[in-house]
Amino acid sequence: MSRLTNRLLELSAFRQAILIFALAISIGIGIESSVVSLTKTPVMRPLLNNLSAADAPKVREVLNENKISYRIDLSRKMLYVSIEQSEQAQVALASVGIEVESRGQRR
Repeated sequence: MSRLTNRLLELSAFRQAILIFALAISIGIGIESSVVSLTKTPVMRPLLNNLSAADAPKVREVLNENKISYRIDLSRKMLYVSIEQSEQAQVALASVGIEVESRGQRR
């Protein structure tokens, strides 16, 4: 047996129980924090499906100024925004001349 196993077996039953309890609490906290971080990630929807590299900086600036959650995928020329903020994003982008159809296609 390894040294660690021998040392664990030498502990009293009470200390072994405390160790197992502490381990279970640690695992529970890890799982809970993972679930919380997943639920805080906004659900995204496509807003533009033909985003040019030239428009990307302007789009970033407008969305950042309006505190809108977004993700840009330049390889696919896609702009994704938070579902909750999609209408706000459409209005903000239209104010600088980038219009969006309701299906997410650029006019």
